[in-house]
Amino acid sequence: MYSKKLAYILMTLALGGCEGGTVPVDNTSSFPAAGVSSSSSVSSAVEASSSSLSVVVVDALVLQEEEQGFCFVEGSIDTDHQNYTGSGFGNTNNQTGSVIAWHVNANEAGTYKVMVRYSSGSGERPGIFEINESAQAPLQFANTQGWDDWGIVESNIPLMQGSNTVFLRAGSNLGLANIDSLTIDGNGLSAGNCSGIEIPVVEGGGPSAPQPAGPPTAIDPVRGDIGSHDPTRIIESNGKYFIYSTGRGIPMKWSYDKLNWTNGLSIYPDGLPSWVTEKVPNHDGRGVWAPGVFYMNGLYYMYYSVATWETDDKRCAIGLTTSPTLDPESPNYKWTDRGPVVTNEHRDSFSAIDAAPFFDAEGNPWLVWGSGYTVSWSTPTMMLTPLDKNTGMAVANPPQYELAPGHIEAGYIHYNDGYYYLFFNTGGCCNGADSSYTVHVQRSRDVKGPYLDKSGNKNGNNDKFMSSYGSVHGPGHIGILSEGGHDYFTYHYYPDQGGSVIGLGRIEWGNDGWPKPIND
Repeated sequence: MYSKKLAYILMTLALGGCEGGTVPVDNTSSFPAAGVSSSSSVSSAVEASSSSLSVVVVDALVLQEEEQGFCFVEGSIDTDHQNYTGSGFGNTNNQTGSVIAWHVNANEAGTYKVMVRYSSGSGERPGIFEINESAQAPLQFANTQGWDDWGIVESNIPLMQGSNTVFLRAGSNLGLANIDSLTIDGNGLSAGNCSGIEIPVVEGGGPSAPQPAGPPTAIDPVRGDIGSHDPTRIIESNGKYFIYSTGRGIPMKWSYDKLNWTNGLSIYPDGLPSWVTEKVPNHDGRGVWAPGVFYMNGLYYMYYSVATWETDDKRCAIGLTTSPTLDPESPNYKWTDRGPVVTNEHRDSFSAIDAAPFFDAEGNPWLVWGSGYTVSWSTPTMMLTPLDKNTGMAVANPPQYELAPGHIEAGYIHYNDGYYYLFFNTGGCCNGADSSYTVHVQRSRDVKGPYLDKSGNKNGNNDKFMSSYGSVHGPGHIGILSEGGHDYFTYHYYPDQGGSVIGLGRIEWGNDGWPKPIND
C-alpha cells in the first residue's frame, strides 16, 4: 500500500478556463486513499467519460504518517483540523530546526521531483530538505488562508541509488507548516526501513550531541573562555552552540553544552568589507559592536554594527554577512558580505547600532536596533525595520517604526504566548564593577507597539527585568535561545574584578505573562 500510482487530474473545461495557473489550495485531495494496493495496475493514460476531462497517471511514491517510510516527527501527529489524508498530519515543535523524517529506496540515482501537501493558516513558513545529511533544498510554505485548507509545494531533491534519508526541517522558530504527506515522483521508488534513523543534528536548531543537561530551575555557571561584551543569543549549528560578541572582526566562541566555552575564529580576521570605511570614514576597518544573528532560508544572517565616537562625526551603520554554517570545520563554512542594511548620518537623532533580528508570529523577519545616549529622553531612539525574507536586507523604502525614546540601547524582541516582549538597557555599560547597566522589559500585542510596562504605561518605571546583584554588575544585552521547552537568555556582566563576561540564565514566565530571570 506504500508504493502508489499518483493521479494528476488536469481539467480543461469546454467553456472558460484558465491558462498556466496553479492551485495552491487543495481541499479535495487528489492523493489515492491509503487502502490502495501497491500492486494495483493502472495504465499510464486514462480516458475520461467526458472529452473535456483528461487524466494523466504518473508513477510516484506517497509517504503518509504512521506508515512505512515515515520515520518520525519532532513534535506530534495531530487530527484537530479537517481535510487531511491518511491518519493525521505532522505538527512540528515551534522551533528552528524541528524535523520530519522519511526513508526512501531508489533503484537509480538522480534528481527527483517532490511534492509536500501542507497547511499553514498563520502566514508563510520556511523549510529546507536535507538529503542523506548533506544535500539541501530550501522551500517556502505559503499561507493557505486556514488550517483546514491544504496546498502543495514542490521542490527537487537528489537521491542516491539504494537507501536515502530525507529530513524536512523548519527554517524559523515557528516550526514547519502542518505536513500531510510527501510524494516523490519517479519509477523504482519504495518506502524504506526507518530502523536506526535518529533525529539529526541540524543547522540552526534542534538537538545537539552531546545533549546539554541543564537543570529545570537553575543554570550552572558558564566556564572556559567567557570574556565577552554585547553577546549574541546562543545559536546552534552543526551540533555546536555559538556566541558572537563586540570586538575585532566579530569574535566567536563555541560550546557543546552551553556551559563550557572555547574561543574560535572571528568572522573577519583580516579586516571588514571596504564599504565600512566608506559609510563610516573614521572607522579603523576592524572593530565591530554588538552583533546579532538568526537562521533563515538555509543561511545564518549576521548583523553587526560599525561606529566611531572619537570625532564629532558620529556616523554609524549596521552591516550584514551570511554563511551556510557557523562551524569553521564544516566544508560549507563561508561568509559572504551583503553590505549595509541601515545607516545614519551624524545629524540623525538615533544611532544605527545594536541590531537584533527576529521573527514575528507569522514568520516575518524584523530587525530591532538603535541607541540614544546622545539625545534627549523624549527623542525616539529604538527603531524597528522590516526585513526582506529572501535577502535579509531592509525592505525597499522601509518604514522605521519608533518603539521607544531616550537613553536606551541593546534592544531584543521575543515572542511568547500572544505578546512581543521588548528587552532593552539603560544606565552605563562599560565601567567595570561600577557599571549601572539595567535590563528592562515591556510588551505589546502588536510587533510595532506600543510597548507598555506592567502598569500599562508607555514610559513608566514598572519594567525592570534584571539589575546588578551580588558579584554581577551591570548586566545587559539580552539574547534568547528557545530550546527543549525552556527560554535561555545570555547577557554580559562585570564580576567584582576584571573585564565583562558571559552570563547565562533561564526565563520563568509568570502567571501574569511577564518574564522573571533565573540566573546562574
